[in-house]
Amino acid sequence: MAVRSDAADPQFELVCAIVRGQADKVASLANAAEFNSETFLQYADIQRLSSSIFHAAQCHSLLALLPPRVVEVLRKAFLAQFRWNLLLLEKIRELDAAFRRSGHEVIFLKGLNLAEEHYGQIAARQIGDIDVLMRDCDDLRGFEELLAGLGYHRRSRILGSRALMVRYAHHLEFDGTPAPLDLHWVLRRHPSFALDYADLWRRKRMVRVRNVEFLALDLDHELVLQFLSIHTDVEVGILRLKSFVDLYTILTGVARTLDWESFFARRSDEGLLPIAVNVLDLALDVLGCREEFPALAESIEPHRGKLLLTDIDSKLDLFRGKGGATQRKAWALRLYDTSPMRAFFWWGLSLPFRLAEHP
Repeated sequence: MAVRSDAADPQFELVCAIVRGQADKVASLANAAEFNSETFLQYADIQRLSSSIFHAAQCHSLLALLPPRVVEVLRKAFLAQFRWNLLLLEKIRELDAAFRRSGHEVIFLKGLNLAEEHYGQIAARQIGDIDVLMRDCDDLRGFEELLAGLGYHRRSRILGSRALMVRYAHHLEFDGTPAPLDLHWVLRRHPSFALDYADLWRRKRMVRVRNVEFLALDLDHELVLQFLSIHTDVEVGILRLKSFVDLYTILTGVARTLDWESFFARRSDEGLLPIAVNVLDLALDVLGCREEFPALAESIEPHRGKLLLTDIDSKLDLFRGKGGATQRKAWALRLYDTSPMRAFFWWGLSLPFRLAEHP
């Protein structure tokens, strides 16, 4: 088994140990002479994991192993997230009702459904905005007008025309109360992607969070969205441990029963196989959890030729950004199921529109 060189990053290691329920490792790290509570709490906040860490420590009966100061701050973050997420849930109820009255069907992405279904607790995941997938991108202006009537104001710029934005970007950002909203027409935009959106909408499902019902992605596409999000974060250089904790939490509930061979076959048809196997392989080694998911690890092996990184330290360096923005961007660009030249050409062509998305 390969050896991880993690001694220089105790905050990262402690988060991973808490999330994975490793009591002995948690006790060792938290009681080490060099452990600094404030440094750890700052790290948890930067990674947007404070409420997730508290929930995991509570579920694994690890709170008694952590310093009282750490427990106190994490508990406050968890309770604050609980109150905030209830506000978001009420806003989702309002938005969903307004969309339905106007004859629009939308899917709410990630967010509260992921927290409730996979974490088992609405407050266990830090959420800062609301993500909505619209069905008909030809009615983008109509959605904008509807959102304006609900108090949302577009922050993204329209570069050229809405038709061009739809072709080269994947969402628009809106400011509103209590939280911003991202309006998506696709999960991600790239010419090498062949996602079947008719199938995505056929496989949508109604979920219930507390007493609020709304549409969400099926498991297949939820995982696809996780892969695409991590891939994008690597490409733009804003990768956080939170994304890997989300993926790990989903995998703990589904990895043992998922037909991975069929799953990867579908990703191959969509042009997403290189991204899927590389992101999953990266997550298994970043979190050090490969042995927890033997069926998944075994299913990755036939695709080992598609892996860009094979040793653990290189993967950890990518996660931590030790190779800089250039290394991360190169890794991400090479995962598109097309030639490097075409991937770079698309990156340059779409860049002005992607910048307009995030003014």
